[in-house]
Amino acid sequence: MMLQAPLSKLLHLPILAVVAVGLCSIGVSISILYSTAVSEQRERLREISESRARLIETVARFDKKFSGAFPGTPYEATISQLVEAHALYKEYGETSEFVLAARDGDQIQFILNHRQANLEELQSLPFDSELAEPMRRALLGQRGTMVGQDYRGEQVLAAYEPVAVLDLGIVVKIDLSEIRKPFIIAGMWALIVSGCVIFIAIQTILRFTRPMSNQLIQMTEAANEANRAKSRFLAAMSHDLRTPLNAILGFSDMMRMETFGKLGDKHYKDYANDIHQSGTLLVELINDVLDISKVEAGKVQLTEKPIKLLNLVNSCVHQIGPLAKASNHTISHHIPPDLPALLADERILVQLLNNLLSNAIKFTPNGGKITVSAELSTDNAIVFEISDTGIGMSDIEVERALKEFEQLDGSQERQHKGSGLGLHLCTKFMKLFDGSLGIVSVKDEGTTVSLRFPPERTAPA
Repeated sequence: MMLQAPLSKLLHLPILAVVAVGLCSIGVSISILYSTAVSEQRERLREISESRARLIETVARFDKKFSGAFPGTPYEATISQLVEAHALYKEYGETSEFVLAARDGDQIQFILNHRQANLEELQSLPFDSELAEPMRRALLGQRGTMVGQDYRGEQVLAAYEPVAVLDLGIVVKIDLSEIRKPFIIAGMWALIVSGCVIFIAIQTILRFTRPMSNQLIQMTEAANEANRAKSRFLAAMSHDLRTPLNAILGFSDMMRMETFGKLGDKHYKDYANDIHQSGTLLVELINDVLDISKVEAGKVQLTEKPIKLLNLVNSCVHQIGPLAKASNHTISHHIPPDLPALLADERILVQLLNNLLSNAIKFTPNGGKITVSAELSTDNAIVFEISDTGIGMSDIEVERALKEFEQLDGSQERQHKGSGLGLHLCTKFMKLFDGSLGIVSVKDEGTTVSLRFPPERTAPA
């Protein structure tokens, strides 16, 4: 399942791409809106600071001219009015503040109570301090707007303006955190919504694509396994082809060179037998490869006719007899004489039985028993069974044995020669007949292979 993680990622890429584009768009939009909000606040603060500075200058000029009855200087009269008005004035927003201060030597002396600091006594700061930078600029006679630190050390957006008549400075400010807050909330909601969209989209896609994904993974794994099996097959086949070829070439060369003298020596008869056996093995290997290629290419043409199974089985047992005799095996068959004929291709049917009998002989220890039987099932289907008392197989080995190019004893120096195509080829042949092949096997006890033909292939009595 190594392919599943990268495949899942591949399916997620379109969703992630769309969400990434969406998040970028939201991010750019929020950034533009934030810049616009800051610009609007900047302009608003500037207007407030200018209007208040002009108002204070007007009040100061009036007091200078008409406040003779006030107990104190005109300056004190103006400041008194400002303090009283400030106590009644409500700032806008949660953190906005109007600040008025004067320079007293190397100190900045604040005149109005601080709304944000909650100080009972007025605060003063060194004029060269890094804090209260907007106020320092106002007291230097400058006007404008800026982002900087106020007397608390907080980052603020501030508009500053001098009041020339009284040598004062005005700062109207608001914390940047208040300006940013709605945009941060909007960004968080965008992330939450995007996360929900990603989750729902991924779950939806997985729901509809998981079957296709699993099928693709299975097909890929099957293809990889088939490729590995073919590689193993080619490695083993190269050995199986070289061995008989070397025998054919070696023994025939000794006969050609008359190594033991003129032809007629007993050694040459043995060599001729070895050459014949090696050639037969080569033909079998090549025939298996050609047969599987024809079946997979769909080029097998069936020549079907009714076949008497008793005669066919007798013929197959006779053909395979020498191989069984060499291993002291006993082959018996139980075919009812009145069993109906089977509509099939005789050549392929013979190859089917011979392949299964050959396998039974190869994988049954000396002196074993092999039984061939056939019967008519309750649904009028003909069923063959080939049983042996051989080495048997586990479930995993049965599954492997049915695959192409698979051999259970994987070493090249195998005890049993063959292409590894026998059982796989039998399953292909049974599919040509619309039948099925089944295997029941117990390790160290034996194997039974059953061939079930469809009822329509049972010839009428």
